[in-house]
Amino acid sequence: MLFTKKLVHLKKELENHPLITLKKFNIRPPKPFNLGIYSKIDSVIIDFYNEMDGFEVEWDLKDSYEDRDSYGNIRIASAATVFTKPSEYTNPNYLGLDYFIAEANSGLWISPQNKLTPVHFKDEDGYYYPIASSFNEYFNLLMKSRGFWYWQMTKATPKLFPEIISPEEQEFFEKMPLLFDNFDPVDFNKFTP
Repeated sequence: MLFTKKLVHLKKELENHPLITLKKFNIRPPKPFNLGIYSKIDSVIIDFYNEMDGFEVEWDLKDSYEDRDSYGNIRIASAATVFTKPSEYTNPNYLGLDYFIAEANSGLWISPQNKLTPVHFKDEDGYYYPIASSFNEYFNLLMKSRGFWYWQMTKATPKLFPEIISPEEQEFFEKMPLLFDNFDPVDFNKFTP
């Protein structure tokens, strides 16, 4: 119940925050699942899906009039969705996991040589960037970021112009310390494998 406990803590924090409206919070009950060809996956992922069949969290700022769905959005897919064979339009090593926005997502990177299953960010152009060494690390970053809009970009190092900070990263680093006292920007340094 480790994952559920952290999510319940996140729910309470968002519900009690004076500047935030919690729009959606849904932990799906666990269902039997089949790993199929992905049987050599990190055991923490199996523990997670034995505890729940994914979850959704969505929140917004109370006085926000910006043209976006929400400020915080986490959509961890069900096991049946994650462990379905990728389409021919996706890298066969990549299993979509967190569909936080329509044009981008994060997913598991399956590699026979790794004991852990790293997590990658897939941008709107279809490029993949490593952002966490394991599902457990990604989940902890989700909790620390509270699913803030496009937080994944803070961990991804773009192949072109890696020194440039995107507008999404700037917004994240400006607003997170104003919203959450315990925010530590060091947690969101660029990922180095």
